[in-house]
Order: sequence, then structure tokens, then C-alpha cells
Amino acid sequence: MNGPSKPELTLAQIRHIMRSEDVPTGRFFVNTNTMNNQAEEKQVLATINPAQLMQISTDVAAVCGEIVKKTAIQIKGPRYIKVEGWQALATAHGCVAGSRDVERVASGYRAIGELRRITDGALLGTAEGFVGEDEVVWFGGKDQGGKTWPRRHDYAIRAMAQTRAISRVCRSAFAHCVVLIDADHSTTPAEEADSIVDVTSSPKKPVKHDQEDLVNCELQEAAHRKHSS
Repeated sequence: MNGPSKPELTLAQIRHIMRSEDVPTGRFFVNTNTMNNQAEEKQVLATINPAQLMQISTDVAAVCGEIVKKTAIQIKGPRYIKVEGWQALATAHGCVAGSRDVERVASGYRAIGELRRITDGALLGTAEGFVGEDEVVWFGGKDQGGKTWPRRHDYAIRAMAQTRAISRVCRSAFAHCVVLIDADHSTTPAEEADSIVDVTSSPKKPVKHDQEDLVNCELQEAAHRKHSS
């Protein structure tokens, strides 16, 4: 015998709950006292229509489509989304992404990314960002095209580990929105692909990096020339 049916929420109610401070992490509840003005306070587990949840993602894709496309960069064919695009998707969902616990490990630098709900800071997900010693763009050495890269400063490597952690945790939650925006865009974060060097068309030409990365590289090369002279 089937029990009583659980109340189904409207799309507006779902959006309200996603931003509510009264919602326990990982579950959706409705406060029937607030909604129905009942004297007794109680919470009823609500059944959420998957189609309505996807409608929210569709709305987010429409709002964030422009910034996501603007932050995408092309690397050897596919277009990859940079951290600004992933952060836009998180913000539109009522979330904020950050990083913590940056540390030097045996084979590189590692950081932990966190996704939290803006209203109450509830932790929704975590992911790892990593920059490995085998990446010559960061730790120095010769790439496949024969170009010699200087080792980057520790602060720049640590910053990239944090950036990758933020992009990765957003990707784990919102990759489906990228497909809704443009299925031709890769859901791999750009920061995880930016060390790829296209040796087929221009053996000694590295991929394009953020302006901050280019400035840091120029400063490091200038310091190296001054030291050599």
C-alpha cells in the first residue's frame, strides 16, 4: 500500500529554498508554517521535479552564456572555460567558490577548492587543484617543441593551484550548464589545459596565458637578464 504522496514544489519555491538559510545541507525541505501560515512549525520532505531543476540550469545558462563564452580560450582546437566563467555559473546558482589548504607536496603544489551556498555558507562540494613538477611551464625545463621555460616563482605556482581548485569544484557541480550554453565547449577547466603546447603549428610558441601570468613571466625573465649581466 502506497503512503501519502509528498508535496511537489513549484519552480519559484525551489529557487527560494536553494537560497534559504533554513535548508539543511544536501536536502531540500519546505517549512509549511511559513508557506501555509499554520500555527505549528514543521518541515515536510518535498519531492522536487527534476524537470524544474533543469529549468533552473537552463535559466542560468541563458544568463551566464555571454561571460562563459567570453572567458573561453581555444587550445589545440577545443575551447576551454576559464575560472571567471566557472565562478559566474556558481554565483548564478547562489553559490561561491574558494580555496584552502595550499601545500607543497612531493610532486608539486596542491590546493583544495570549496563550493559553498552564499546565504549560509553551507559546504556543498570540494575538489583538488594540482600543479605538477612535470609541467615545464611552471617548474621549468624544455617542452616538446624545444623551448626552455624558466621556473616560476612559488607564489605564482601556489596561485595556479588555487585557481585550478576553484575551477575544478565549479566544474564538478555545473558542467551540465556548459553543455546547455554550447556543447562545443570543453568541460575541462582552461587552467588544467593551459600548459599544453601546440608543437604541430608553432613548435616554440606556448599557449596564451592570463595577463597576470604573462606579466609575472616577463618580470622573472627581466630579473634573470639583469642577474646574468
